[in-house]
Amino acid sequence: MKRTTVKESFKTYKGPLTQKEYNQIQEEFNLLLFDTLFITGDSFELPAKLGTLEIQKYKPSKPLIDFNATKKYGKKIYHTNRHTRGYAFKIVWKKRKATFKRKFSWDLKLVRSLKRTRLQFLITKYGFSHIHESKYESN
Repeated sequence: MKRTTVKESFKTYKGPLTQKEYNQIQEEFNLLLFDTLFITGDSFELPAKLGTLEIQKYKPSKPLIDFNATKKYGKKIYHTNRHTRGYAFKIVWKKRKATFKRKFSWDLKLVRSLKRTRLQFLITKYGFSHIHESKYESN
């Protein structure tokens, strides 16, 4: 499946912004949306009936490997997620009520920096007890 990036989406944009301005607006909007989802624990209804975004916490069914520590110590080391009492987090794009065609062939992948550094900052600052727990063990 081919991924579409902000750079590629700019090619179809017909407006007065430069690519740098366009990228900056996208980045700031994404941070604001991510922060709002995490801080409130609420879902976000996307415009034009594109579905809903929601942040969920879950307990992984098996521990995730800490590749950095594994490489450093030469044996498998697992993430304990002690700072989150064993929970991991994910943003879920719910498309059940979306009305566009072939909706199940689309996916949402977050940039690693957004998933890691931003989430760590928000957990430290706001906690996570208000986040809805996923019905699924792992994704």
